[in-house]
Amino acid sequence: MVRVLRTIAAVALLTAVTACSAPQSAKERAQSAELAQLAPLKAKFPGVLTGFDVTSDTTLVVSVDVQAIIDTMEDSDQQGMKAIVVDKWRDAWRAAHPHQHATLNVRFIDYRGNKVFEEAIAG
Repeated sequence: MVRVLRTIAAVALLTAVTACSAPQSAKERAQSAELAQLAPLKAKFPGVLTGFDVTSDTTLVVSVDVQAIIDTMEDSDQQGMKAIVVDKWRDAWRAAHPHQHATLNVRFIDYRGNKVFEEAIAG
C-alpha cells in the first residue's frame, strides 16, 4: 500500500513539474519577446513607467505613475516618452509577427486602471 502511494505521489509530482515546464505557445513566445524589448524603457523612464502587459495580440497596456510624470516631466518630455514607447512596441510587434499587419493599440493607465493616454497605430 505504501509503495502504491509513493508511486502515485511520484507520478503526480512528475506531472506537475512537466506541466510547469511545458513549452510556450507561439503567442506566448511572441508576447515574451515583445515585453523583453520594452523592459529597458523602465530604466530609461524610472519611476514613470511601472509595467507593460500585452492584453491581446494587438493591445499593449503601459502602467504609469501619474504623480511621477507630473513631478518629473515637462509636457514635451511626456509626449516624447509616449512616442518612444509606441515606436518601440511597434518595432517589437513587427519583429514578433513578420509579414503581418494590424492596428496596434497602446493604452497608458494609472495604478487604478484609469486611461491616461491611448493611441492606435499601424503595425
